Amino acid sequence: MIQVGRCRCDYSWCREGTKGYSIYAKGHNPNTRPTFGRKLSEETKRKMSNSAKGRTLSKATKRKMSRSLKGLPSWNKGLTKVTNASLQVVSEKLTDRRFSKETLRRMSIARKGKRPSSAQRKHILEMAAKQKGVPLSAEVKHRMRLAQQKRFREKPISSKEKARLRKMRRGIVVPFRDSTIEVLTRQLLVELGVEFIQHGLLRGSWHRFDFVLPYDKIVVECDGCYWHVCNKHYPLKSKKDWRAKQLDRAHISDKFARSRGYSVVRLWEHDIRVGRFSRLLAELLFGGKKCA
Repeated sequence: MIQVGRCRCDYSWCREGTKGYSIYAKGHNPNTRPTFGRKLSEETKRKMSNSAKGRTLSKATKRKMSRSLKGLPSWNKGLTKVTNASLQVVSEKLTDRRFSKETLRRMSIARKGKRPSSAQRKHILEMAAKQKGVPLSAEVKHRMRLAQQKRFREKPISSKEKARLRKMRRGIVVPFRDSTIEVLTRQLLVELGVEFIQHGLLRGSWHRFDFVLPYDKIVVECDGCYWHVCNKHYPLKSKKDWRAKQLDRAHISDKFARSRGYSVVRLWEHDIRVGRFSRLLAELLFGGKKCA
């Protein structure tokens, strides 16, 4: 074993002593060191924290540390805050932690211009694939709901911020991918040779209509049976059903379109899937009058 001694200079360890210690530490079990398991006092922790402030490691040192840790399993692999007391303490400390504005600014600057490597992107995609389709537990949903309520209770959205969000959302086209019933309706309009704007806005509107026919003064909405409360297939179970809000939103958007001189045609999913477009055809050909 290599003997490591104190340096005679003013520093606690010279470079030669540090090098010797690193050679000695290779392959050594850290659990057998004299300080293992010893709890440090709060005063000692504070001194260690103050001494480490402002200290930066060189790129060469970081590279050596990274190479030395390659292939070694993480100390917390397979552990959770339920099974490990240390992780539980860390979780409790970070639960209500709030970063200062200066810290958030520095974190933002540090992240600018940085892109994840190919390995990191692969890992992110793998984790997302594992989580896809996995339902959240009732406890997790409840905690997320409480966190959002606490956030908006402590700092409500100002009118200026609401106006900014409204302006930003006007430039967003949602959904990002057309639904099946929208694709079928678009195919019909293309075959008829009707000019239309998909996910179009009317002047002064916050709502994007599925199809806007500007020359015919018609807006077409493709309503999914579940999301838009089809009484034939998915009626409301109670007044507290969250889908009841969809009916109010549809009524508001329809009223706005009519105030702009547009006719509103709503097509149900069960009609579109079987090719039943009689309401739309009647509006195009006869101006809404039922054909014989």
